[in-house]
Amino acid sequence: MTTAYLPSISWWRNWLNEEMPEIDVNAPFDKHLAMNWCNIDAPNGELRLTVPIQKLENKRQPVKDIKISSHGDWQHKHWH
Repeated sequence: MTTAYLPSISWWRNWLNEEMPEIDVNAPFDKHLAMNWCNIDAPNGELRLTVPIQKLENKRQPVKDIKISSHGDWQHKHWH
């Protein structure tokens, strides 16, 4: 299975249906697959939460080599 930030119910269903679920840490990071972002319902409508990552070394960089960036106040936004 791929990683996900606040994954959907269907992701959790798949996880629970696996006999021995595993995260593929060697899979290439893909910013289009919600590996570092999610949408949540907020008082003013849908809100996208994104965990910033450091610049990728290459386009096929494995998930296990991704580093979270400390840039900005993203953590504060996520807690509120």
